[in-house]
Amino acid sequence: MTNDDRPGRKPRSWPSAADGDADRLRETLRRLEDITRLISDWVFETNAEGRLTFVSERVFEAIYRLPAELNGQPFDDIGEFVDDVATKKPGMGRAAFRDRPFLAKARDGSERICLISALPIYDEKSGLFQGMCGTVRDITSERRNAAGMRRLVTAVEELSDAFALWDAEDKLVVANARYRSMHSSIATVLQPGTRFNVVLDAAMAAGLLPESQPNPSQFKALMKERHTASKRGYEMAFGDQSVLLVRECKLPDGGTVTVATDITESRLAQRQIEETAEKHKQFAADVAHELRTPLAGFRSNLDNLGEHAGAQELRDEVDAMARMVEQMLTATRADFLSVQGADVADLSKIAVRVASNMAPLAIKQGRPIEVLGAKQSITVRGDFGSIEQAIRNLVENAMKYGFANTPISIRVNQDKSIRVIDHGPGVPADMQNRVFERFARADQRVQGAGLGLSIVHRIAEAHSATVAVQETQGGGATFIIQFAH
Repeated sequence: MTNDDRPGRKPRSWPSAADGDADRLRETLRRLEDITRLISDWVFETNAEGRLTFVSERVFEAIYRLPAELNGQPFDDIGEFVDDVATKKPGMGRAAFRDRPFLAKARDGSERICLISALPIYDEKSGLFQGMCGTVRDITSERRNAAGMRRLVTAVEELSDAFALWDAEDKLVVANARYRSMHSSIATVLQPGTRFNVVLDAAMAAGLLPESQPNPSQFKALMKERHTASKRGYEMAFGDQSVLLVRECKLPDGGTVTVATDITESRLAQRQIEETAEKHKQFAADVAHELRTPLAGFRSNLDNLGEHAGAQELRDEVDAMARMVEQMLTATRADFLSVQGADVADLSKIAVRVASNMAPLAIKQGRPIEVLGAKQSITVRGDFGSIEQAIRNLVENAMKYGFANTPISIRVNQDKSIRVIDHGPGVPADMQNRVFERFARADQRVQGAGLGLSIVHRIAEAHSATVAVQETQGGGATFIIQFAH
């Protein structure tokens, strides 16, 4: 019985224009050689004892071994047949098979995952078994990619954030467990292939998007715009009490990734902090108010004493207490100062205003105040009132520590910096890094709570500005506030 005569075997038919059996054979061999070079699988043949009699050149790309060194070797030396869990299975045998898993051993010790298909070879005259021939397909990369994809799918499924992937036609590809649980009330709609608009309509109808009221059409247009454009994340109310931070990202293939993070607790904590801060500010204001009234009355009574012995000393003490109360209130406000993006302040106007307001007291003390470089507007991003307070504190500091009958200068510069310059003992080198701390004073002999410069530092921080002190040429201190914007 020949190969062609065996039951169930289809007759071979390989068209050829060659004349004669010899030419036909040569043509057939050439075709086989070309095919073995072109296909990615490597081809083999064994004899009846299971030793390799032929291996195509592709074997080197798979296991880095040359065909010449494999010819005559047992097929089992290449590797071993396994099942899907890598358990060793019996060898090749003599029956035809397709896509049996096989672990091939490469020269470098690594293993390649392969699928082998083979057919038995029989002698056409005697019908005796002569060996096996077949192909080996390397699927190592495919298996690794598949394993990586499974890990990715598992990771996405286990995300605490809600995740959804939409294709280029805006149809749902996949949604993880968190996304599905959040939309459980519209589970029948939330299926692969459903368009984003349909999911959005269902969520609005189910009351999951409270912001859609009272203008559903306007809200829907806004959501579609957010979904189709890669922009920064946005917050939205979801369900009864939740707040989500939603980020939409367009993919190169036109698809969209949606990631939603539940920030309800953080927003609640933020509101509680803001409420506490507001209560703190209000408490400080109430305390300051309660202290101001009796201090003002006390000061008025002291004024009625005229030049009575000790009256002036008491008046100075009351003035110092009143100033301390004002500084404590200002410090509390500075701690919670927030500069808005639209706030703009003119440093030149601030310098002129502070000089005008402080001039009477400065002149009384024999300290003239001059404003330099303020002939044109120099604007910065900031709160006018708080910057004015900072400059006022610096001028008061100069009046307190500068020598008598020396000028105080407020210089405004084009680089968006403002300087307050005095002529006095200056700030010791070991204090220059600490002078802006609360309750720190360069000269303990001078009265004060040490809050003025710390307030300046806090106001500068709120404006993303820096504040520093350096020695004035000829003696004294120069305080510099440098704005970036």
